[in-house]
Amino acid sequence: MTNYKCIVTLKNGAHRIVRMTKDVMATLTYAFRRNQSDPWLTKRYADVFKRFDLLPSQIASLLFINEYTGERLEVA
Repeated sequence: MTNYKCIVTLKNGAHRIVRMTKDVMATLTYAFRRNQSDPWLTKRYADVFKRFDLLPSQIASLLFINEYTGERLEVA
């Protein structure tokens, strides 16, 4: 199972670090992209952010780092 470290950069400049698996990473990335294009989130996507105690309106970017290979993926 692939584990990722996610560094969440907030709009106020603060950072939060959370660890997750590949399927949770994909869900969070999709929810973040959906929030950028359509700010009216459905309950399902809002729950994804609540799981990590994040507010979608405060997120500036996401940086995912594969803990085994060091591969980086930035979603801004």
